[in-house]
Amino acid sequence: MAAAAERACGLDCIYFVPAERPWHRDPPRASFADRYAMVALALEGKRTWLPLAVPSPGPRRPTYAIDQVRWIAQQQPGARLHYVVGADAFATLPTWHQHQRLLKSCEWIVLALAGTRWRQVQPLAAGHAVHWIADFAAPQSATAARRGRGSGLPSAVRAYSQRAGLYAH
Repeated sequence: MAAAAERACGLDCIYFVPAERPWHRDPPRASFADRYAMVALALEGKRTWLPLAVPSPGPRRPTYAIDQVRWIAQQQPGARLHYVVGADAFATLPTWHQHQRLLKSCEWIVLALAGTRWRQVQPLAAGHAVHWIADFAAPQSATAARRGRGSGLPSAVRAYSQRAGLYAH
């Protein structure tokens, strides 16, 4: 997804920002430190792709995308921020915390996944800066990686996950 977004929109840098306490699903089995380490390992050798740890908004408070985007914007005043997401996730945006503010706070790069079509997400995108990337095929899903079918993962990430006993069934 990152490579497609980088090519299509000419991005200078892409930050990969793991959520400390994702609000939209059960708590991750892997700790934030483990998930951050795996992101950093996956990005080794890619000088324009960087892991970024956004400070937690507070103890026990869920991590919301709007808080992460606001923090990044404060650190880089005047920067043009883009949020890269699959069309399936973009379609759920109305369920996200402060989604209207989030839509306005950055540009969106939405990649067509699993047969989604522009007309399915167009009503949500109306009036906002949304770049649509059609004909995108994801070689590996995060869910498949967590279930141990991570054949497309970098070997360093697989090794780390195995050493730490993560995602094994």
